[in-house]
Amino acid sequence: MKVCFKVLYLIYFIVLISLVTCKIVSICFDGINGIYYVINDLKWVIEDIKQNREFGYWNYNLKPFEAYSYWFSLGITKGLILNLLGNIVAFMPMGLFEMALSKHKKLWKVVLKCFIVVTCLELFQFLSCLGYLDIDDITMNTFGCLLGCLSYYLLVSIRRKAKNFFTKI
Repeated sequence: MKVCFKVLYLIYFIVLISLVTCKIVSICFDGINGIYYVINDLKWVIEDIKQNREFGYWNYNLKPFEAYSYWFSLGITKGLILNLLGNIVAFMPMGLFEMALSKHKKLWKVVLKCFIVVTCLELFQFLSCLGYLDIDDITMNTFGCLLGCLSYYLLVSIRRKAKNFFTKI
C-alpha cells in the first residue's frame, strides 16, 4: 500500500511541478497545439520578466494580499476566487500524501516540510523567470497542504469508526 502511495505521490508531484513552473494545463486540452502554446507562452513570460527586470521591476510580491486586493479593486472576482481555490486545492494532496507517508505524523513537521517545498517552488519560478514569487501563493499553497493533512486525520478517523462498526456486527 505504501509503495502505491509513493508512486501516486511521485506522479502528483511531477504534474504539480509542471503546472506550477511550466503552466502545462493547455497541453491537456489542446494536445499538440497546447504544446506550441505553452512553449510560446513560456518564451513570452521569460522575455517579459527579463525586460521588466531591466527596468527595475522584479517578478516578486512580498506584500500579503496585495495582488488579491488589486484584482478585487478591478472587479476580477471570478479570477480571484479561481486563483485562491486553485492555490489551495492543488496543494491539498501534498499535505495528504506527506502525512500518509510520514513516520512521525506530527502536523507541524509535515506542514513545515510542505512550506519549505512550496517556498522552493516559488523561488524556482523567481530565479528561472518562469513565473512570479508571490507571498500569497506561498500562504495559500501551505494552507492547502494543511487542509490535506487535516483531511488525512479525517479519513483515518472515518476508517477507524467504520472498522469498529463492522467488527461489532
